[in-house]
Amino acid sequence: MLILMITSVLATKIMWNAQIYQRQAESTVNSEQIMMMLQSAEAWAGNILYQDKINTADLDYLGEIWANELPPMPIDGGYISGKIIDLQSRFNVNNLINTHGDVDSLADMQFRRLLTILEIDPNIASAVIDWIDPDNIPNFPNGAEDDVYSANTPPYRSPNVSITSTSELMAMDGITKEVLMVLEPHIAALPSGTPQNINTSSAYIIASLSDEIDINQAIAISQERGSLYFANVNERFESLIEPDMLRRLTSSSEYFLLEATVTIGSDQNTLYSLLYRDISGIVKSVYRSLGAS
Repeated sequence: MLILMITSVLATKIMWNAQIYQRQAESTVNSEQIMMMLQSAEAWAGNILYQDKINTADLDYLGEIWANELPPMPIDGGYISGKIIDLQSRFNVNNLINTHGDVDSLADMQFRRLLTILEIDPNIASAVIDWIDPDNIPNFPNGAEDDVYSANTPPYRSPNVSITSTSELMAMDGITKEVLMVLEPHIAALPSGTPQNINTSSAYIIASLSDEIDINQAIAISQERGSLYFANVNERFESLIEPDMLRRLTSSSEYFLLEATVTIGSDQNTLYSLLYRDISGIVKSVYRSLGAS
């Protein structure tokens, strides 16, 4: 009887281990296939954006092929889905500090308007500025430099450089996970001085451009544009936006975000790839992350 019990336990263990090894082998194969499909998705996005540049060199708008979300498509053993987002449709956080290292007053005002529209405390703009500006002097009001962050557990310091991901805002004073969830769809982390594409901007971004545009008017302007583009940006906005802000608007974009998800079996992964398209249309990835943006 004892020998039978031992034999039964050993057999169960062998079968269990065999199932684990099989699952690990399948997962390894699936992971390799998923990575290959994600690489293919990035190449696909690059080709679409290149062809778009050739077709309409000075225009990017929501009625173009690149702006159509790819619904889940069947592949061998699973499916793939994805979308390309124009990051210049969003507020660029790094524009808060200009190329000389000084606070950009126009960007500061725009960011505070955006925060107010989203019902977020506009004073957190000061903490964001302090995070990326080159000095250690707290911005007024509600600024935060090393003296604030060194008191945290664990302690850390403000980097005083441009951010590379909007997820960095979670480390900034006064910005909670809940705040970031509301704010993140409207912001980007691009090189300082990157212009705003008005053809792809949401009503929230349009409203943030001037005190003369409330959210209802911005919604009307957005609906007027629809999935097309403004034929003459200057004529449409010169009575609403001050000249310096108007000069920061553009009708085409260089920076896009690819979000691609591949599922094979019970394994899944998502690629976030920041794509830069140069004047000739050549597209390259400047930043990638897997699983989280």
